Amino acid sequence: MSFEQFFATAVGEGAVPYAHQLAVAEQGLPTLLIAPTGTGKTETAVLGHLYRRYAHPDAEVRQSTPRWLVMALPTRGLVEQTVERVREWVRKLGPQTLAGPTGGLTVDDVHCVMGGEGWDDRAWQLAVTCDAIFIGTVDMLLSRALNRGYASSRWVWPISFGLFNNGVQWVFDEVQQMELATVTSRQLQAFREHFGTILPTRTMWMSATLDEELLRTVDAAEIPDGEKVDAEGLAGTEDGEGSGLGKGYQLRVNAQKIVHEFQIVDRKKYADELAGHALSSHRPGSLTLVVCNQVKRAQEVYTKLRARKPEADLVLLHRRFRPPERENAVGRALDRVKAEGPGRIVVTTQVLEAGIDVDAATMITEVAPWSSIVQRAGRCNRSGQIADAQLEWVDVTDGLPDKKLREEAAPYDPDDLVVAAEVLRSLEGQAVTPKSLPGEGPAPKRRIHHVLRRRDLLELFDTSPDLSGDVVDVSQFIREGEERDVLVAWRDETGPDMATPTRSELCPVSVDQLRAWMRAGGSEDDHPVFRLDPLGEKGSWVRATPDDLRPGQLYVVPAEAGGYSLELGWAPASRERVPEAERSAGERPDEDQRAADDPASQTGDWYPLEQHLEDAMEAAKKLVAAMAPDLKEDYRNACVTAAALHDLGKAHPVWQAAARNQADDTHPAPDHLVAKTPKQKGRLSFEQPHFRHELASLVALSGYATELLRDCPEPDLCRYLVGAHHGRVRLSIRSVPGEESGDGHMVMLGVVDDSQLPAISTPLGELPEGHLRVEDTAAGWTRKALGLRDRCDLGPFRLAFFEAIVRLADWEASARLLADADRLSTMSSAGAEEARR
Repeated sequence: MSFEQFFATAVGEGAVPYAHQLAVAEQGLPTLLIAPTGTGKTETAVLGHLYRRYAHPDAEVRQSTPRWLVMALPTRGLVEQTVERVREWVRKLGPQTLAGPTGGLTVDDVHCVMGGEGWDDRAWQLAVTCDAIFIGTVDMLLSRALNRGYASSRWVWPISFGLFNNGVQWVFDEVQQMELATVTSRQLQAFREHFGTILPTRTMWMSATLDEELLRTVDAAEIPDGEKVDAEGLAGTEDGEGSGLGKGYQLRVNAQKIVHEFQIVDRKKYADELAGHALSSHRPGSLTLVVCNQVKRAQEVYTKLRARKPEADLVLLHRRFRPPERENAVGRALDRVKAEGPGRIVVTTQVLEAGIDVDAATMITEVAPWSSIVQRAGRCNRSGQIADAQLEWVDVTDGLPDKKLREEAAPYDPDDLVVAAEVLRSLEGQAVTPKSLPGEGPAPKRRIHHVLRRRDLLELFDTSPDLSGDVVDVSQFIREGEERDVLVAWRDETGPDMATPTRSELCPVSVDQLRAWMRAGGSEDDHPVFRLDPLGEKGSWVRATPDDLRPGQLYVVPAEAGGYSLELGWAPASRERVPEAERSAGERPDEDQRAADDPASQTGDWYPLEQHLEDAMEAAKKLVAAMAPDLKEDYRNACVTAAALHDLGKAHPVWQAAARNQADDTHPAPDHLVAKTPKQKGRLSFEQPHFRHELASLVALSGYATELLRDCPEPDLCRYLVGAHHGRVRLSIRSVPGEESGDGHMVMLGVVDDSQLPAISTPLGELPEGHLRVEDTAAGWTRKALGLRDRCDLGPFRLAFFEAIVRLADWEASARLLADADRLSTMSSAGAEEARR
């Protein structure tokens, strides 16, 4: 199939790709793509990748194209719209056209990765051999590639780290809105090339207003020759014009809008005046966009507009809503405007600044940095078919004293706004276009960023919490300080034993704003906030202080404390009780948050330990064959051996006693060692607090069970993978504060030194009973683990990939048991008992 046919099938009959889209599909995704607003960057990246993966005539191209496409975007609104469009393309192309090595790509393989959405890391991890597309906010995706996945249990961070850095095509779109993340992602790609990966991983950055200097970083100073595609240059070539690709392109890039300044008369009545002007400028049957730089100002303008009771549909849209309320607002904002109706006025923030495919006849925007003005203007007469489109702007800095200027200019630098205002005044009354507007503005301003260095990446490989429960924070490498968010849920009842909130309950809130809200009360009881203590054994929700707040983490607020409005979103001044959010169908809380949690061991039925080890070993063989068929035999052996031995520690009397406590009349305890249990009585509760069976496995294989590794050419790698398969034991082994055995023996993560493991049969041979020398193993473990991480033939990315293989093999074996348990539950009791036998 030609790309022209492929493109028309996905986009619609008669659709013709632009010259730059055709070039990318034929030559591959470059390092850098520059294309004006409205010229199909998303189609270029997604359809170009899919064509090369599934429909390119060269089999070698199809085979070498990464199995995963990951698109990192700056705003939630852009993510939502992009996901919807890509799923529609995938649906139209169909699984026969998109038939790859692992089966056909379907809409279920297009994942929306946003905090507070129905995103479940476990879902894609259980289908890891399938091709997939991940579209999400830069925070969620880049944090996973940095081993600190936002809105994710710290214990699964290494899985995402290993998988998102091996065999992936990364795309960063609208990079002018995420300068810091652009620098970090450029460095991260350089480190992949330096340390090495199991599977090739590539990155493309694209924008209409890209400052190429952002991509010249300390470890990646140059863009290779031939790795840049300029859409404007290709559109003017003889090939572009001659193939009929130029006409539609020219219509969009020459779409006119007239620039006018609207001046506020009374600053004290700012919101009221802006609302009045929006209403008087609005045309029936059209879309008017009012873009504010701050959520608070957008809420104020919306409130003033609502008070005037306009005939036009009125929508407020910003990033600080919970998913149910946000989904409603997005749907209304993007719905088609009826030409014969009163039209729609959308009051919004930067969420509609980039990539969102709306076509406004009138845009009223606060002055913003020049790159943002260019992007916002791209939503006005986007189609090029609206007559007399108006681009109006308001100077939020006009007449303000220096002390007030920075506050009103936030989240931007006031100097950037002053320069942009001067340029806009020089364009008063003129018609501007996507083609002309970028060149009217100032040269990009050089900024100082935190730069991810090799030392930082190696520190991020370690996920061990310190004594306070903290780990290295990656927010300094993703967003500027004022843009860093936490996730907040509101609950009618709060306390130490409350269930972890689901994603439908979560609202993104600025760290600084939540901290200010907590401090605004007269006492801690006025604005209480709760956080999860990962080192707690039971009931580990504790009161948080303002200094406890960490970007990307989850916090719970009592509903009666207020702080949220169904209509306005995050509203710190509101003291009205917050209704609990409705959970989406099938949502369940993440039960793998505490250090002692082991939800993967409760799969609905008893599962013999010997059988589980056999099943995990077979699952590891299949995963390696599917994901890395050319893997070096020594590494393959280490992964498979680790899977065969990973749960030796579950034979420990402490673990077996906790498992048998789940027994009841319908699920009596068997007389053999078990690896999985039914969940009849809540979480597993261990006689020795914080017990981690994977540490017991590691200690055994480092001591009396070494003979089981006699045929493994990489014994230390195998031990590491065994210890790391739940994310709790990786580079270090240490006790949790307060651990004690009662008899004077050392205790680490619930494993008492010199405790005994019974005899057990494994797929690699019989293991007699023996004693666990925890102290001996712990003494030299960090040195061995760091040695693996720093080996030139391993390194952090390869090592994490192997971690993911072993852990997912464990899950795959358990998932089969879970499927069998579901099948048994539909049988008669006699039939089920016969099936079990």
